[in-house]
Amino acid sequence: MKWFSRQAEDKPYWIAVLDEAMERAKRGKKPFSRRHVKQAEDWTTCACGRQDWRIPRDVEDDSPLDPELKRLGGEFYEAIKGGAPIAARQRLVEIEIRAAEVIRLESARYMIDRADETESLESERIGL
Repeated sequence: MKWFSRQAEDKPYWIAVLDEAMERAKRGKKPFSRRHVKQAEDWTTCACGRQDWRIPRDVEDDSPLDPELKRLGGEFYEAIKGGAPIAARQRLVEIEIRAAEVIRLESARYMIDRADETESLESERIGL
């Protein structure tokens, strides 16, 4: 049996998995394999982990530091584990929206930090 054969298309991984899961569910079959439940459970391979490397993460378990993203990731896992592709798709959309917000915030923090460093260096250079 071949699970999720369409994942190689140019779709993001979890979107391809969810598309195939919806098709399988329509045919009365189990929507997710054990492998996909395991992937959804692991922060590195879950919907949050596959978003972007710029999302701040816990160094011990690789979970997102953002509490909202962490909550959504847990709900995504529960939807996959429970065989609920529609709920999983809803959580994935919310994860993608929140991940974009977190990335924007991190980029802004980075730019502010660099500006502060530049200002400090400039002040030192001119003797302030």
